[in-house]
Parts: sequence; C-alpha cells; structure tokens
Amino acid sequence: MSALATMKGMSVFILLSMSPLIASSPFGGFELGGVLYSVLSANHYRGEQKNIRFSGMNTLELRGHNTNREYGMVRLEADFHMLYGDYANVFVKQMEEQTGSSLALGEAPVVADLRELYMAFYPRFADIAVGRQIVTFGRGAVLSPLDIFSTIDIRDIYFKRKGSDVVSVRVPRNILSGIDFISELPVGDNEHASALKYFTTFRGFDLDLIGIYRHRSQTGVAGLAFKGDVHFGIYGEMVTHFEEALKSSHFEFMFGTDYSFLRNNLIFSLEYLYNGLTIHPDSLSTDSVTAELPTPFFRTHYLFFNASYSVNELLRLSGNILYNFDGRGLVGTLLVRYNLLQNVNLTSYIQAVHRDFYGDAFSGPDLTYSARVEVAF
Repeated sequence: MSALATMKGMSVFILLSMSPLIASSPFGGFELGGVLYSVLSANHYRGEQKNIRFSGMNTLELRGHNTNREYGMVRLEADFHMLYGDYANVFVKQMEEQTGSSLALGEAPVVADLRELYMAFYPRFADIAVGRQIVTFGRGAVLSPLDIFSTIDIRDIYFKRKGSDVVSVRVPRNILSGIDFISELPVGDNEHASALKYFTTFRGFDLDLIGIYRHRSQTGVAGLAFKGDVHFGIYGEMVTHFEEALKSSHFEFMFGTDYSFLRNNLIFSLEYLYNGLTIHPDSLSTDSVTAELPTPFFRTHYLFFNASYSVNELLRLSGNILYNFDGRGLVGTLLVRYNLLQNVNLTSYIQAVHRDFYGDAFSGPDLTYSARVEVAF
C-alpha cells in the first residue's frame, strides 16, 4: 500500500474512532448519521467485443454536525466508495497512470470524497464560514452558469455537487436582503475565484446581482438571477463572461420552470441553457471533461427535463433527460424507488449516455442497468 493510501486510511480510522469522544463534549456533542448503500450494475459498451461488464460499489455517506449551533457550527459530509468490477479496473488504471500506485484498503480500491468540512460562527454583523462547503450560487437545479463553486456530477442519479474550499461571509441588511461574499482558498497553481452577491426581493421575486472574478486567468463574470411564482415557478440567470483581461466577452442565459399537480405528487421541471462560447470536444481529454472544466456544459444549447411521481408513500417514479442540441447527445435516467422498510430503500434505474454528449473524450458505458439498496442510520 502506498503512503497516500496509508495516510487516508489512518484519517478515516481517526475520524471514526473519535466519534464517541466528540459525543461527550461539554459543548453539546456531535451528531453523526448517514446512509450505507450498495449498487450492482451491468454496463453496456456499444461496439465492443465484451460489451457487457459487471460493476459494483459500496458507499458510506457520513453526515454530521455539532448539536449546539446557537453561536457556531461544525459541518462534516464525506463519502467513501469501495469499488468492484469495471469501476475498480478504471480507477486502478487511472491511479497507476497518475501516481504509479493504486489506493486500496484490502483488495478493493477505495475512493474518499470529503464533500464538506467547515466551521461557521455568527457574530452580530455577519455569518462567517471557513472550509470546504457545497455552495449553490445560482438558481438553476442543473443548468446554472453561475454555479462555478460547486459543480454537479451529471452521471450521479441525484446530481450530487462537489465541495469547494472557500471563505464565505453573509451580511444581512434585513430579513429579505443582504450581501454574500465568497472567495476560494488557492491551492497550488489551480484557478480560484471570488464572488460578491447582493440579494433582495421585489414584488414576490427573489433577485440576485452577482459579480465573479477568476484570479489566475483574470476573467470576470457579471450576472443577474431571479426566482418567483406566477401560478407556476419560474427562475433564470443572465450572465456575461469577460475574457482576456476583460477585453472580450460572451453571454450565457438559463431559464427554468417547474409545476406540481395532484397535490404535489406529480412534479415537472424544465431548464434551458444557452452558452455563447463553444469548446470543440475534440480538444478535450477524458480528465478535462470530468475535472478541469469549470462547467460540464461546453456546447451551445442544452435542455434538462425532470419528472417525478409519488404513487404512494412507499413508491416513487422519476426520470430525467439532459440533452444538447449541437451534438444530439444526451444523458437520461429512469428510476424507481421503493421504501422497503422504515429505513431501507430499494432503487432500480437505467441510465443512458449518448457518446456525442461529451465528444470523443468519453469512454464510459452507453447503458447502465443498476440496482441499489440503502440503509439510513
């Protein structure tokens, strides 16, 4: 096992072993919960000789915070994935190419994702938080050009967001308006950004005025976001990007709507994104598609549609499609979720990915058939 694997394994062990000590703190203790789930999948690769491969994953999602949060808060959110089959093979190959070693606890490789770890405190003039946070800066659920801090994973069935290492300050003017300041903590030569947002309400609409500056590339963003209700929900973002030390610019626009029927048992949502700067997919690598781009939406026109229907208290059906018009590529998921027992859920889903959604850089499966069982604690 590599030194990196040993250090990460020790970190997990120390974190879990400290839980009973934290719970006995004189300041109120620490609440820890989460979900443990197992996913078994059959991955279908179009046009390959061995076109159906097994993959699996056991995931522990830990969520925790201190019990006494009147003056300050500590928040933890971490995922630990143990990989099998095709998922394990891909991960081990990537690790060997990048570092010359693979991370494994036992025989199966383990991926740790520290999504949130921050502290917050509340002096009279502001709310201040420091550390890794999931920052939802825009109004769009999926197609949000303003969400540069915590981008989504479009392959995750619940569109999980990545955490960002930031300092955030909220200065309220009154109950309905105030100012947010967010600045990423720089790491090495990586790009980092700072943002200022003024938020208020006007005639029943939530309004945000936003300015963002990327320090290393010296590019800026100016945006307006809104959200309101006119018998159905509407929201949107209008964004101008300034490149080359503010010498050129391009425009992005997002509009979304949602509506519920049948006593909120049937819910629809629709989002459209126009991106004025297109990146040709042939210039991207597989890693850049998933990790390097500030947004996974590098083509011009995108549409996202989601529908969810609660059949009863135990059974829910849902489906979504993310489609780009330029390459006629899509990512789509059909999902059935059933509450088997009080804290046990069973989920079956099919996910399709048209390779033109990413361009030639994508090397994942075209179809994935999965069953997932989870236990909440």
